[in-house]
Amino acid sequence: ATDFDAVELTGPVALVVGAEPAGLSETWAGVGVTPVAIPLLGLADSLNVSASAAVLFYEARRQRRAAQG
Repeated sequence: ATDFDAVELTGPVALVVGAEPAGLSETWAGVGVTPVAIPLLGLADSLNVSASAAVLFYEARRQRRAAQG
């Protein structure tokens, strides 16, 4: 997986998140699908799905705002 802040999120994208134990089904694998990771610091070893989605949406917003100049 690619770190979330290294993925291009300024164009049309679909952000799909799944539960950590099961992940996403094979439907979400293949060409055009980029698995991303959110590296964690400290003692935390996982984020819940809503926190993960919030991080990804914020990063998409940050990139889009930076691209606007």
